[in-house]
Amino acid sequence: MRRLAGLTLIELMVTVAILSILAAVAYPIYTSQMQKSRRVEAKAAATKLALAEEQYRSRRGVYLAVANNSLTDIANLGLDNAEWNANAATSVARYYDFAVNVTNGGTRFTVSVTPKAGGPQAGDSACTGFFVDHLGAKTGNGTLGDACW
Repeated sequence: MRRLAGLTLIELMVTVAILSILAAVAYPIYTSQMQKSRRVEAKAAATKLALAEEQYRSRRGVYLAVANNSLTDIANLGLDNAEWNANAATSVARYYDFAVNVTNGGTRFTVSVTPKAGGPQAGDSACTGFFVDHLGAKTGNGTLGDACW
């Protein structure tokens, strides 16, 4: 009697069960690592905006307010719009909102970079915002607080 080669239903079900368990463990780890890598981009964006504000003030004598995600204001700061456009594949603006609040007659500013509501970073409770002021002080919101920096 000759035996047919192939997989039995039980072998196939065990394989699917093992793959399901591996996926259930791997996916949360993957998403967590992606959130951490996007945090690095957010910190770089906040620092870049603060530097652009300092350069703007050295030319104009005051800081420039940047409305939430305003590409016009970004261009006025001398930054490349493509880098800040939410539709660009590599833009930090795909995941974060950015703004610069200017106070005290244009002599003080605070850069804020916060996760977009409903976006993949919105679930990142560890770091819910990155802030840099005119003195270079860096603060963060979320369960990690200032340790986000």
